[in-house]
Amino acid sequence: QKMTSLLQIIDGDSEINKNLQDEIPKWLDPAKGFNYKIVAILGCQSSGKSTLLNMLFGTGFQVMDESRGRNQTTLGVWLGKAAELTTQQEDVLVMDVEGTDSRERGEEHKAFERKTSLFALALAEVLMINLWASDIGRWDAANYSLLKNVFELNLQLFQRSKKNKTLLFFVIRDHFYDVKRRTGTPIELLTPTIQKDLEKIWTDIIKPDDFKESKVQDFFDFDFTGLPHKLHAPDEFETKVNLLKTRFFISDQHDYLLDKKYKGEVPSDALPTYIARVWQTIKENKDLDLPSERQMVAVFRCSQIMEAILAKFNEQLKPLRKTLREENKEVQNFAAEATRLMKDAIDQYNTESMYYEPSVSEQKRQSLNDQMRRELHELFILQIKFYHFKCTPPL
Repeated sequence: QKMTSLLQIIDGDSEINKNLQDEIPKWLDPAKGFNYKIVAILGCQSSGKSTLLNMLFGTGFQVMDESRGRNQTTLGVWLGKAAELTTQQEDVLVMDVEGTDSRERGEEHKAFERKTSLFALALAEVLMINLWASDIGRWDAANYSLLKNVFELNLQLFQRSKKNKTLLFFVIRDHFYDVKRRTGTPIELLTPTIQKDLEKIWTDIIKPDDFKESKVQDFFDFDFTGLPHKLHAPDEFETKVNLLKTRFFISDQHDYLLDKKYKGEVPSDALPTYIARVWQTIKENKDLDLPSERQMVAVFRCSQIMEAILAKFNEQLKPLRKTLREENKEVQNFAAEATRLMKDAIDQYNTESMYYEPSVSEQKRQSLNDQMRRELHELFILQIKFYHFKCTPPL
């Protein structure tokens, strides 16, 4: 299989290639218009991302030599082109992104990961997420914390300008299921866990006002595949990769991945400029340097404050519950007492959370308000039955 040339578009020091205007047109015809697709891959370091891309697309991304130890091979972001066209005569550009959680980057890895991951999400029609089967359900190992930040920042920076959805394609590595022996886990039982996790992440992110009621499915489609262990089951691995390859190139398949609904919105002649502007936007956004640290502190502390106040509020409701449920009596001045307790709770929350990120503080304030209302609504239903008895004339 012919290997294609590669272009490093972002180097390991976060600097963009200054020659994109000259280099990209050498292997993506400026006259192609919209007749091309971009596929990117994210995943932890040394998880076989580059090897998989090379097998699928005929690219020549550098891969790790395990005999020389496990170390970083991909630095920054590299761009390649598939060795063949799709049956729709589309070029496929392939982005290999530096692996997450690298030992070499040490403490600075999170800021760089957020930038490169957001960059990949902003550009790609299909974003592959390389995930170990054993890491499903784990927060950091599955890169969920990274996805949370990327989802949040993508909404702020790029989503308003995008018309089409992005496909998040989860490639579950070292997946094992023996149908005859019924050992291992079928892929169909793993995927609902990931989908529920993504929905939960979306619910928890801080959203701009015009996206407050949005669902993750409004912006992303999900697809999943499992691949066996490359070393322990090499023949099966190669067979499955070859089958997966057809899903990227043969458009009349029902499970074709580069569907028209994921059509890009940048013509080929404008791609070098667009890439440079996206990276400039990301680099200039100061929130990308320390958003999670600041917001995670805010989420953690505001959640703590909210839970403590809610616990105190429930403690204060005990006399009301006892009167209504155990003594089966009416609570005198129920409305006034309920209003006072809620006001005191919100006032205390405002005082204790005033120094934290306003958007986080407001979100948790609303959550506190909703939970207190639910608690009071149960008591209110018990309270109004006494009014019903008072208003019902005796027989």
